[in-house]
Amino acid sequence: MNFQKMHGLGNDYIFIDNLDEQSLDIKPYISKLCNRNTGIGSDGVVIMEKSNKADCFMRIYNSDGSEAEMCGNAIRCVALYLYEEKNIKGPELKIDTLSGIKDITLNINNTTKEIETVRVNMGSPSFKGSIIGIDPKINNYINRPIIINGTTLDVTILSMGNPHTVVFVDDIEKVDINKLGPSIENHDMFKSRTNVEFVEIMDRFRIKMRVWERGSGETLACGTGACAAAVAATITNRTNNTVDIYMKNGVLKVYWDFDYTNNVYLTGTVNSVYTGKIKLKTIK
Repeated sequence: MNFQKMHGLGNDYIFIDNLDEQSLDIKPYISKLCNRNTGIGSDGVVIMEKSNKADCFMRIYNSDGSEAEMCGNAIRCVALYLYEEKNIKGPELKIDTLSGIKDITLNINNTTKEIETVRVNMGSPSFKGSIIGIDPKINNYINRPIIINGTTLDVTILSMGNPHTVVFVDDIEKVDINKLGPSIENHDMFKSRTNVEFVEIMDRFRIKMRVWERGSGETLACGTGACAAAVAATITNRTNNTVDIYMKNGVLKVYWDFDYTNNVYLTGTVNSVYTGKIKLKTIK
């Protein structure tokens, strides 16, 4: 099987081109492929498939084998692949996902013709319980308490095409993410688990973030998580609606156009690391 390794700020994925619609039974191998010691190593696996509605369909799996609805970094990597490998010139692309079609804009250097950044319209945030996967009677869960390991935390819960729980803290470096992350992810109130963002406010235009991704654990960056953090910071009046999100491996810019479209726009760099071939039945 051929593959390409790409990442957005260290949030890395194994990308498999199945645009020619070959028979591909990848699910039994996902956790093995993602293993950083005995496999290729990644936060997840992305399958690029043919779409009649967009330039391609992106199917994404977490490293534990569960399927995710959306990933802001992975979709930007797919846009890079389509531009570099499939001669889809852009600068406007459409990529279909389980959370709908996303509009992509490529920022292409006029001289080198290389992509400098990729912007994706992530759509509108939702605070409805039925969309997030919590009690459908809940219309919003903004700055409200949740009990974790006997401790009460104030959280903001929302969907950016997938569920997110944002926790504001004074110092993200002091967060025991390996304890709190899975405890929140697997809390009983979430029907399909949740992603978790721990956020430290720097000023009205900058925040720091660490992320515990559902099905993957702590990752270096998360696109939908960055959007959720920015929306939560804005709606609780901690920041303005344009925010730079500082994560372990770089910065993403998020703009929430709540006055007009209510859409959230995510911009950042993406990188292709290497291509390779692996025999699935040989990995352990």
